Amino acid sequence: MNMKSNRKFTDSSFRHSRGMTILDVLLGIVIFVVGMLALASLQGNLTKSSADANARTMGVNITEELIERFNTFEKLRTTTGKIAYQDIVDTTLTVTRGGLDYTVAVTVEDWFFMPDGVTVTKVTGDLPSGTNTTISDFKYIEMRVQWAATDFQLNDGTDATQSAGRLGSGDFIVSSIVPSIPQLGSAKIAAEDDGALGTPPIDYTPGLRPDIVAINLTNSKFKESTTPMPDVKRADELVETWFDVITYNTIAVNNSIYVRREEFLVLTCECTLNSKPGDGSPSGFLPTIWNGESYTTGNDGAMVSKAYGVSSNNQQSQYCDTCCRDHHDTTSPNGAEDIYDPARLDNGKPDWSEAGGIDGDHKHYTRANQGGLSEAGNNNDYVEACRLVRKDGFMRVAQDFRQEGLYSFPEGYLDTQGGVDEYSSYVTTAISDFYANSRDELASPSGALVGPPVVDLGWGIDFPADRIGSSGAENLVDTTTLPLLVADSQQMSARGIYIDYLSSDVEKIVDCLADMTSHADCATVVPTGVTSPLQVLPFYDIQTTLLAWWVSDPAGRPVSLTSEQVVDNNGHSRGLAVLEDASAIDTVEVMTEIHRGNIGLTVTDPITLADSSVAEAKAKYMLYIDVGGGGTGTPTGYTWSGAFVSGVNQVDASSAAITPNGNTFCSRSGTSISCVTPNGESGGLTVSGYVRRQGQNYVDYWICASGASGFTVMNMPAGINNSATVTWPAGTVETSLVLSIEDSACP
Repeated sequence: MNMKSNRKFTDSSFRHSRGMTILDVLLGIVIFVVGMLALASLQGNLTKSSADANARTMGVNITEELIERFNTFEKLRTTTGKIAYQDIVDTTLTVTRGGLDYTVAVTVEDWFFMPDGVTVTKVTGDLPSGTNTTISDFKYIEMRVQWAATDFQLNDGTDATQSAGRLGSGDFIVSSIVPSIPQLGSAKIAAEDDGALGTPPIDYTPGLRPDIVAINLTNSKFKESTTPMPDVKRADELVETWFDVITYNTIAVNNSIYVRREEFLVLTCECTLNSKPGDGSPSGFLPTIWNGESYTTGNDGAMVSKAYGVSSNNQQSQYCDTCCRDHHDTTSPNGAEDIYDPARLDNGKPDWSEAGGIDGDHKHYTRANQGGLSEAGNNNDYVEACRLVRKDGFMRVAQDFRQEGLYSFPEGYLDTQGGVDEYSSYVTTAISDFYANSRDELASPSGALVGPPVVDLGWGIDFPADRIGSSGAENLVDTTTLPLLVADSQQMSARGIYIDYLSSDVEKIVDCLADMTSHADCATVVPTGVTSPLQVLPFYDIQTTLLAWWVSDPAGRPVSLTSEQVVDNNGHSRGLAVLEDASAIDTVEVMTEIHRGNIGLTVTDPITLADSSVAEAKAKYMLYIDVGGGGTGTPTGYTWSGAFVSGVNQVDASSAAITPNGNTFCSRSGTSISCVTPNGESGGLTVSGYVRRQGQNYVDYWICASGASGFTVMNMPAGINNSATVTWPAGTVETSLVLSIEDSACP
C-alpha cells in the first residue's frame, strides 16, 4: 500500500511541474534584451576602436612618407628643380586619407657637431668663430599629426549623428633625424670628401683577400664588395643573397673611413600575376636606379599603374611582397630608366627578359613537366628574381643585375698584393672603356675585343692558368698544377663584374668631369669630392666562388670539382679541385659558369625561356690544371651527359643534392649534368633535397628519367628525406638523358 501511494504522489507531482508561467517568459525576455543590448554596445565599441586604430595607422603612414621624402634630398643647397637639404624647414600641411583630413605640423631644428665630433648644439654661438653654419650637420624634426572627430557612414550612406557613433579626434607626435650626409644605408655620395661635413668620420677596416678584393678608384679611394651571404628560405628553392658594396678612403696606413655603403639583396620568389588595375589606380613602383649621388625611384618615388604581382607563398622571404609587386614594366616607359632590364629596349646584350607580357610588361613563366616553362597569364603563379637595394631604410627593387665579366683564378693568385693590383687595374680599365665607348661587352684582360674585326686595346694583362697570353693568343704552358705544394687539392676562386645601366644623371656627371663646360650647370652637377668617373660609375666586383657552378672535363677524372648544394652562410663547398687519380698524366679543363642575371646570384633554375635558350645569358670561364706534369692523354671511362631539371613550380632542381656512388664522378652546371665511371663498371648516384613543405607536412615528389635507355630510378618518397637512386649499366654512353623532378609518379 505504501508503495502504491508513493507512486501516485510522484506521478501527480510530475504532471503539475510541466509548462512555464508568464513570469518565466518575461524574465527570459528581459535577460535576452539585456544581453543583446550589451552585445550591440560591445560591437559599437569594437567598431569605434578599430576605426580609431585605422586612423592612427594612416597617420603614422603619413609621417613615414614624410620622413622618407625628407631623406631623399638631392642637393645640400637650394637648387632649381632639385630637392635640397636647406629646403627642409617648418611647415604645416593637410593630407586626406580614408575620408579624414590630417593636419601635420612639421617643426625643424638645425643641430651642429662640436669640434670633438661627439657633442652637439643647436646654438651657433657655441661653435668656434668662423665655423660655416650655412648647412647644419643634421636636422631634428618633430611632426605633430592631428585629425578632428567625424561621423561614421552607415551602409545606406547616411550619417550616424549620435555621439556614440562618432570617431574621436587624434593627436600624436613623431620625431626623426635627417643628417646632411645621408645615412650609410642610403648609399649616397658624401657631401664633402672624407665625411668632414655632417656625421663624424666612421672608421672602416678593409676586407681580407682573397675573398674580398679592393678595387682602386684613384685618389686613395677604394671599392670592395663583401662576400655574398646566401640565406636559404626553403631547402628546395627561394634563396636570398645579401652583400654590401663599400667605398672608402684610405687616408693613412691602417686608417680608412667610409665614403658610402650600398646594401644589396637578390632573391627568388613565388608570385601570382595580376593585370593592370582597371581603374588606373597605382599598383607598384618604377625601378630604383643610381643617379650618381643616391638611389632614386622613378616617377619621383610615386607609384604608377601597371601590372603587378602578390606573394603566393608564406614560406619565403618577407621581401617577396615588394619583389612580386614592383618587378613589372609599365605600358609607356619613359626610356630605359623605367625598365627593369633596359638591355632589351635596344636589343643589347644580354637580353634576359622578354617583351610581350600583359599590359606592356615583360613575360613571366611557370614551370611545366620535365623542366619546361609556360607563360603565366593573369592570376597565374610564376617565379620571379629581384635585386633590391636599401634606400632610406627601405628595400626597393632596382634594375636587374647585369654581369659583363666572369673570371676565375687558381689558388694563391688573389692572396698576393701583386695579383690584387693586377686584377684591380684590369677592372677599372675595362669599366672605363666599357662606359666611354658604349661597349656591349667587357674587353678581355689582354685588351682584345671579339670581332669581327678583333680589336687589341693593348692592355697586356695576363691572368694565370687560363691559357690566354697577354696578347690574346693561346699559351699552352699557362696552367696550374696538382699536386700543388704537396697538397692534392686547391681552392679555385671566381669573381663577377656587374655593370648597371648608365642613367642620364650619371652621364651628365661623367661629361662634366671630362669637360666642365660640357653643361651649363656642371658646377652644381658634380658631387663635392668626386674627381674621377670611377667614383660614380655603377659597377660592382663580386665574389662568385660559392654561387657559381664548377665542372671538370673529363668529369671527375682525374680531377673533381665541388659544387655542393647552397646552404646558409656559405657553409658549402664550391670550386675545390681535388686530385682523384695521382697516377694520371693529363691536362684537365676546369670551367666555372653562372647566369649573368639575378638568378645567378640566387642559384635558381631558369625562370624565362631566354635564360636557357639565349647563349649570352650565361657566363663561362676556363682554367687548366696539369696533372702529373700534364699531357694529352684522356683517362679511360664511359661518360653520359644530360639535363637535371624541375617540372614543379615550387621546387628548384639547382638546389637539389647529387651524391655519386663510390666509383662514379659527376659534374653539374646549372641544369646540366654529366657522370663518368671506369671501364667495365656500372654506376649510380643519389638525388636528395627536393622537398617542399605544405603546412605541417612535406609533399612527396618523384625523380623521372627520360630520353635514354638503360637507366633505372628507384624513388623513395618519405617526407623530408625524399630521395631517389639512379643507376645505369656498364659501358653506358648517352648524351640526351633528362632527369626531372615531377609531382606525380613517373610513367
